[in-house]
Amino acid sequence: MRVSAARTEAEADDVPLLPTPPELAAHFAILEPRLRPVFAIQMYGYGLPSRSPFRPICAEAVASLSDEQRRAVLAYLFDVALARPRNRVFRFNEENAGRWLLRTLGRRRLAWTAEQLAWLARMVRVRHHELGPDGLAPTLALLTGAVERVGAESAPLAHDLRWLESWMLRIVAESHNMSTPYWWWSDPAIEAYAARLHAVLGESGRATLPPQVLDDRDTFGARARAAMLAVADEAAVADLVVLFQEFGSAPRPPARWRRRISTALSEHHGYLTVARALVQSARTQTDPVVADGVWVEHWIAPESQALVRAAAWTVALADPSDQVTSELRDLAAHLARSAGTRGLSTRSVTVVNAVVAVLQERCDSPGGRAAVVGALSAIRLRASNRALSITIDKAVAAVAATAGMSPDELTEQVIPTYGLDAEGCLVRRVGDATATLRATADGGRCEVELSWVSASGRRLQAVPAAVRRDHVDELASLRRLVKDVRTTLPPQRDRLNRYLAARRTWTQAAWRDHYLDHPVVGLLARSLIWRSGAACGLPERGPDGTWRLRAVDGRLVTLDATDPVTLWHPLGTPWEEVSRWRDRLTELEVRQPFKQAFREIYLLTPAEEQTRTYSNRFSAHILRYRQAAALMRAREWRAPGLGDWDMGDEGEAVRSFGSVRACYFMSVVDRGSYEAEYCCTDQVRFEALDPDGEYATVPLADVDVLIFSEAMRDVDLFVGVASIGADPQWLDHQGPRHHDYWQDFSFGALSTSAAVRRDALRRILPRTKIADRAYVDGRFLVVQGQLRSYKIHLGSGNILMSPNDTYLCIVPAQPAARPAVYLPFEEDGRLSLILSKAFLLADDRAISDPTIVAQLRQR
Repeated sequence: MRVSAARTEAEADDVPLLPTPPELAAHFAILEPRLRPVFAIQMYGYGLPSRSPFRPICAEAVASLSDEQRRAVLAYLFDVALARPRNRVFRFNEENAGRWLLRTLGRRRLAWTAEQLAWLARMVRVRHHELGPDGLAPTLALLTGAVERVGAESAPLAHDLRWLESWMLRIVAESHNMSTPYWWWSDPAIEAYAARLHAVLGESGRATLPPQVLDDRDTFGARARAAMLAVADEAAVADLVVLFQEFGSAPRPPARWRRRISTALSEHHGYLTVARALVQSARTQTDPVVADGVWVEHWIAPESQALVRAAAWTVALADPSDQVTSELRDLAAHLARSAGTRGLSTRSVTVVNAVVAVLQERCDSPGGRAAVVGALSAIRLRASNRALSITIDKAVAAVAATAGMSPDELTEQVIPTYGLDAEGCLVRRVGDATATLRATADGGRCEVELSWVSASGRRLQAVPAAVRRDHVDELASLRRLVKDVRTTLPPQRDRLNRYLAARRTWTQAAWRDHYLDHPVVGLLARSLIWRSGAACGLPERGPDGTWRLRAVDGRLVTLDATDPVTLWHPLGTPWEEVSRWRDRLTELEVRQPFKQAFREIYLLTPAEEQTRTYSNRFSAHILRYRQAAALMRAREWRAPGLGDWDMGDEGEAVRSFGSVRACYFMSVVDRGSYEAEYCCTDQVRFEALDPDGEYATVPLADVDVLIFSEAMRDVDLFVGVASIGADPQWLDHQGPRHHDYWQDFSFGALSTSAAVRRDALRRILPRTKIADRAYVDGRFLVVQGQLRSYKIHLGSGNILMSPNDTYLCIVPAQPAARPAVYLPFEEDGRLSLILSKAFLLADDRAISDPTIVAQLRQR
């Protein structure tokens, strides 16, 4: 249903006001002297904040009114106050006296007559502009609630209510378009009131789904409406939608709503199926709402998001099983991702917040607690919004507090095993076939494979047809298990990486139970180097089942049961020992889940000792802003907003390390259509909390060496990955812009991370088939091809070729193919990229790509 602007305004102007009901006018004439202080405040638009001396006076005056007197005061508000030109009854201020009075008087269920409601509906219809966006919502709440109790049998009342419903539909439609008169009236409650009026006005007493609910303003609305109507009739869907629209704006619903939805679910079993259909539609939504063909305003329209939040709570309240926890986890993880489009950072913050609140209430039992913490960890891994990450951390902390432990202790105790054995495998018989689930952690890559073997022992390439036909539920259970294990591994990898930088310690019993013996976490923990007392090594299980450490020299060290255990960090370790560990891992072809033995170390430089309070080590770099911001968020930095509107030309990225925080300054270089496209980096500073609770800059020499090293390591990653110098096509696309910087970064001095990459290559190259044609020389990996010789820069990955160091542009495939050789680590993809280019150029006669061949033929 759509109403044209011209017809709507004409109808409002042509319809006369109805006379004020005499009983209301008479009551107000008696009350006016008593309420004069209230209206003296209200008339001039003054506020009534909670500490205002007028608040008790007004509250006492209003509390003494009877229901009939309250109706008289409301009549005054609409009949007299709104008639004043440029009135100041309802202001933007939430504590405005007019808004306060309207909300306070309307809280009680007043016994309106049909004639009084007809007068009120006409008043709203004629004077809606005077109400404004701030007075409209509480007025509609009052009117809609009264109409639902009284009914709309009166012809004049029904006529005006139908006009109001159409007008509210117009507000909903135009609130998404800034070129229309009502774009700033946006309020999800307005659509809810329109739907409730639609239900009251429904023909023949049968509820119908309002046309403005889940409409075609976005791709989600049409899909969700079809999915819901496919599992229930329209009347049931319409009734449930009305309940959903009463959910409210908070992440948690009020107790009254919970009681109503519980009653509805017990009386209508089909409601749960409808709610699941809506949740599933949101979980598979892939297209955002686009305005003007460019600007992305929402992934799901705000009014539809409110319905999804209510549906998530409905499913959770109806079904306490872990399967629902997994479904809600998938929903929140999907909507917590970055939208990856202009104008929208996260797909739906409000829905994710609601799911987090749901999960937090589903942890009464230890089993439920394990599923909830695992779900929250998976959502946090996908969260692109820092506020969401903080919300999730607070939820985990709250769950941990109820269990009487720290968040870290809770997290490691509730990680599910999924029935896997010590090697990460699960074998299950399904009909005549055997399914094997195998989880592996190869470096930073966490894979879960489901394979099938027939009754005769033959390995199958796909799921057997008999299993797909006769064992649908068991197959679905296995596939859910694969997804659950796959989503569990990456958060555990990141958690261990954080513990390495935080000096976390464990008792040996906790270390064995929650890490080495755990079938999921053990896949990661058993490839890391641990320290206990004076011993340091890779964990190895003995014949008697006890864990020992295999030292760098190959000795097995038995541990003292009283010594705590911690992850080994190369900082503070002699270089000779670090080098031996790198040799040892390379010899054993151990690929660690994150850089440990090959971890970069950053110590103060003489220049930083001279500047004292700041570092210029990573200043004056030009980065692709969006890519840098995404990396910062992934590393738990708060990325600055750079660009137009409420952003700015400069800002700082911040990461907290307890009471100390690192700050990386940057400013806009080039703008895109909204946010910055490129930014320039500046100083790195460190700040600590002073006794007054304020952050103050501290000298670099006073910063903990581990905090300094880890912070600078992050900054090195931002620059190394997001710099325009790492773009091999920059000169082709951008011409001379920033040419000098691109040249310096592409082929200049190596950063610390590039130096570690060089050290790794010196160990890897002798093990490859191009060992006789490639060697490391300073800043470059030199490759001798059959046509030319090439120098691959170990920082940027860009290439110079003989003669005369001509630039060779090779753009890697997306994603770049991983070379079939052992790599000790793979964090930013640069090591793999350099080796892939080396293998390609070593056999340059076999290159068939026309763009590369054309460059090789130039002289």
